[in-house]
Amino acid sequence: MISSTKEGARARRNRTRAAITTAAALVAAAAFAVPASANLTAGPVDVTGYPAHMEDAVGAQAALCLGPAPECGVGAATASDMLTDGEAFWWGGAVDVNVPGGTVSIFFNVEAATAPGAFGAPPDQITFQRVQIGGDTGLPNGTYTFVTPFGNFTSKKEADSPKNRWDRFESSSAESGPIDHFLTSSTAPAGFYGDADGAPSTTTDNATVSVFMPGQSPSDPTIVPATSDQWVIMGALVGAPVVLPPADVDKDGIPDTADNCPTQAGPSSNGGCPVVNAPVPQPQPQVRTVTNTVTLTQAIPGPSQAVLPARASSLAVSRLTLARRISISRLRAQGLRASMQVKEGTNVVRIAIYKARGGQRSGRALFTTTRTPHSAGLFRATLRSSKLSKLKPGRYVMQVRAGSSASSLSAVRQVAFTVTR
Repeated sequence: MISSTKEGARARRNRTRAAITTAAALVAAAAFAVPASANLTAGPVDVTGYPAHMEDAVGAQAALCLGPAPECGVGAATASDMLTDGEAFWWGGAVDVNVPGGTVSIFFNVEAATAPGAFGAPPDQITFQRVQIGGDTGLPNGTYTFVTPFGNFTSKKEADSPKNRWDRFESSSAESGPIDHFLTSSTAPAGFYGDADGAPSTTTDNATVSVFMPGQSPSDPTIVPATSDQWVIMGALVGAPVVLPPADVDKDGIPDTADNCPTQAGPSSNGGCPVVNAPVPQPQPQVRTVTNTVTLTQAIPGPSQAVLPARASSLAVSRLTLARRISISRLRAQGLRASMQVKEGTNVVRIAIYKARGGQRSGRALFTTTRTPHSAGLFRATLRSSKLSKLKPGRYVMQVRAGSSASSLSAVRQVAFTVTR
């Protein structure tokens, strides 16, 4: 719910670049009145080019939540990503509130984002706070009021308001904005403020979000608002300094310093160089002479000339991962996110979602899509569609096949996941 993949984040980074110049107008909007002074303090810059931590008003510090830690979300950006093209969070929190007629959501993020520079310029590295409000399209239109630990917010739902995107505020830096302290999940794993892909839970200080429907006022003591204390929180506690992994240009898992072919992917058993298969020797034709002295040439079939069944491509994906549990509201808000390793020569990745029975796929595919990786190595995909948004609570299986073309796909890789309420 909080993190984002590289594929889904690129458009947001382009937008946040523009947000630097439009932040003043956004801050002035009545729906998101925020303090002008800084609420967080940035630590010293580390190897990522960003502050090593953000410190809140009570002295708590949050480091960038970076991959490959699963608590930072499926496909979380690594320290190397943040130097060129990545998005990561110092802290994030999100709450779904059930109201008459549906569900509304509010998201709080303290974020860093990097986008490639235009025309060879250095990458753009920016920080900001973000608050986003949305909800089901079938809810009544009008102005909703949110009472939160970070202040009160109002958001107007129009007839054409998109689901989960009624209003969005992005400040000009991570230090300024409404977020002035970091909440901690009561089920936080050691070393983290929470688990980005974990189940919603209370916070250590029982923080709540209340929602007043259109026509209701927080100042009216007779009104009982809809309330939730169930948060999904992400953030890493300050620990060991961030260390960049060794350079690996061809992304074959072998550092360039130990790779005999640093620009060509290959297995460690071959020194990091691609394996070149020797050509299969072809049978030599045999010559026989008939009585009319005409010489005929006839090839005697050998083993290599036997008709073989078509083989699957060897470009199977590896390290296929996604959130093993995802709520319906998170699935609708941010889609289904998966990450995997693809091999050199992969031009097609076909992804299918099936209902699961006994840990295996059952019936016809509920959703299929085809993606094109831009390069070998880590490939992240965010799946969104009306079909996925209609998935009901239950067990499902994602199956992935890859190949150089749609007609030569690899063996299936699959992973099971559960959709919860």
